Amino acid sequence: MSDPADDQTPPGGAALAERVRALFGEALPAGHDPVAHAVALLDRATAERRLPTYAVEPVERTLDALFAISAHDFDVSLPTEGSGMGLDGLAMAVNVLATELARTAVSSAEMVSLIESLPSPVLVVTVDREVRYANPAAQAMLGTELVGRPIHEMLRAEPGIWPRESTPVRLTALLDDTHLLFSIAPLVSHYDEVAGFVAVGTNITEQVHTEEALTRARDLAEANALARTRFLANMSHELRTPLNGILGMARLLADAGLDDELTGHVRDIRSSGESLLAMVDDVLDFSELEAGELTLDQAPFDPAALVLGCVETLEARRPAGVELRAVLDQALPARVLGDARRVRQVLLNLVGNALKFTVAGEVRVYCSVADYDHARVRLQFEVVDTGVGMAADDVARLFDPFTQGDGSASRQFGGSGLGLAIVKRIVQALDGTVGAESTPGHGSRFIFTARFIRARRDALDTDPPSSAVEPAGPLTVDNVAAAEAPLDLSGRTLLIVEDNPINQAFVRTMVKRLGADVVLARHGGEAVSAVRERPFDAILMDCQMPVMDGLEATRRIRRLAYGQTVPVVALTADAVAGHRERCFAAGMNHYLSKPLRVAELELALKRLLEPRGQ
Repeated sequence: MSDPADDQTPPGGAALAERVRALFGEALPAGHDPVAHAVALLDRATAERRLPTYAVEPVERTLDALFAISAHDFDVSLPTEGSGMGLDGLAMAVNVLATELARTAVSSAEMVSLIESLPSPVLVVTVDREVRYANPAAQAMLGTELVGRPIHEMLRAEPGIWPRESTPVRLTALLDDTHLLFSIAPLVSHYDEVAGFVAVGTNITEQVHTEEALTRARDLAEANALARTRFLANMSHELRTPLNGILGMARLLADAGLDDELTGHVRDIRSSGESLLAMVDDVLDFSELEAGELTLDQAPFDPAALVLGCVETLEARRPAGVELRAVLDQALPARVLGDARRVRQVLLNLVGNALKFTVAGEVRVYCSVADYDHARVRLQFEVVDTGVGMAADDVARLFDPFTQGDGSASRQFGGSGLGLAIVKRIVQALDGTVGAESTPGHGSRFIFTARFIRARRDALDTDPPSSAVEPAGPLTVDNVAAAEAPLDLSGRTLLIVEDNPINQAFVRTMVKRLGADVVLARHGGEAVSAVRERPFDAILMDCQMPVMDGLEATRRIRRLAYGQTVPVVALTADAVAGHRERCFAAGMNHYLSKPLRVAELELALKRLLEPRGQ
């Protein structure tokens, strides 16, 4: 192993060579060692007898001293008087050279000792990328036979990665069990040329193992999240599918002209089914919110129709002796862009709670314009009831998870205690606020706001904002429903793709009541075959089915001649975040979640089919 101090130019050598040049008239050639050159000049001058006899002995003493210095013997002291011919100055220069070299040798030895005692590996590499020096730490980690070996046998480096400037470059050692990270910097000579490289390594084995452990933990968490998502999707499907049949058949029974007693029984079935559906929604939604998976859609919807649809849905849960009514600001825009499903979810929760805690009186649902600008509109929703009310302390913690109005509420009225916690998070995602006011025995008032993107032109372009404060001629469920023309699908043929027989019967009956002809398919494969044979005016497509699911069936239908433009409505029991987007990506035009509601289906078909007939 060579010592990095061996190749250093001795300080004072240039001064010595200058004195020799003054004596003998020869200059130091560029790149030559000044000490060796000085010795060569003196030796040649003595051999050619260019020195007087009295100068031979001082010159020989000088030569002996120089050879001793070249052998690293710095204990040199020449007499500096009486030599003649200026040799006294030469002797003085040799003494100074020996002193400087002795001091330098001590510093170099200390430096070498320091480098060799470092726990970090240190390598000195030539410009040819061969190891010239390796300290003991490098030998312990990379092997003892390092000097003379190409550096690429030990370090992973690209051919052009070696730096030409004083900028460290990071390289990785080629070891199986130990991970070393080297920083490499150039050694620059006095002539501003790269004379080699120094590499200092750091043992990063623990860091690498930590990163690997974190990667494994991340992969495991992602796998668990995927498994959780699949589990929730399956649970949603398995729970909503029978609920769709229960609520759908109850709706058909309610329209069958039963006597009062049987109508009451059907109403109880619908109310119980809606309560169970609300519980399922709460558990699934809270799970998604806890996992940070709440996503918002941006699609056009009618705020007034949404409020009225919620009131219609909850009519079955209205207690006898309680009036349920919607009051709508006439300045409401006909279309806004936002997540109608989430707004509906909040309204159903608040209105459902109001009906649950109100035994007499009324529940009113208000919707008005709070403020707007050229691009956005903020709507305000209020749910006011004449129910049991709450104390101020209960109101303060009402939106916390697993919390209800009082300790007896869960026993008397039921509920998971998740609904209002979900409401708060959804409203915050909608860029709004939510709050409550209540007085025991006098009812409660819940208010929330949500911000939406305005459609290109709506009622706000002509109506003044003051109408939001005092709505003139409020719209209610009855007069709005009467103003709308009923949907007539006479002469239309719809393809219903559904594997559950009960849901088949329910959807088929609803569509036939609208005047349409119906073709049934039990899975996606049958649907593709049906569309290959003939055109349809619309397709109602279940998503989870045997043989072929609805998403794949839609993708294949879009490649058929009769399937390129036919409207496809997703009927899905999968309410997990992201499923809606997957339906649209597959080529579907609309999305309805189960349990299916008659008003929502009619509205979807009206939007998809009526423009084609006009």
